[in-house]
Amino acid sequence: MEKWRLGACQKLDVPDAPWHLVDIQNSPNKIIANRFGQGMLWKDEKGNLRELELNSLGLTFEMKNEKINEDRIWQAYSREYPGFFISSNQQYRGMEPIPGAFVLENKDGKRKLVVPLEKYNLKATGPSKQILRLL
Repeated sequence: MEKWRLGACQKLDVPDAPWHLVDIQNSPNKIIANRFGQGMLWKDEKGNLRELELNSLGLTFEMKNEKINEDRIWQAYSREYPGFFISSNQQYRGMEPIPGAFVLENKDGKRKLVVPLEKYNLKATGPSKQILRLL
């Protein structure tokens, strides 16, 4: 049986192109590495993370390296929900975890639960037709 191997992938239609696809399991943000295995994580020529794409949900996140307490942490900021990033605390209001769902948070501590619609028979309320946003 012949094995297939994907070579290096580049994104060319962006500022500071080309960006290179990163193995998401090697992400320095462990929430991203553990929860978003189907996502595409991009870095620039200097090795800085730039973007996380969750195509199945129609969501894109800008990667920012921020100082939190004494540590530098890569945060994924939503383009569809400005000011919100993927929270390091994925618990939501005492609810049991929902498969495929994740929590966004802003600097003021406001949180949103994002639930993929493909697993549930629900109507979309967010900017993407593939997700449901709970307040």
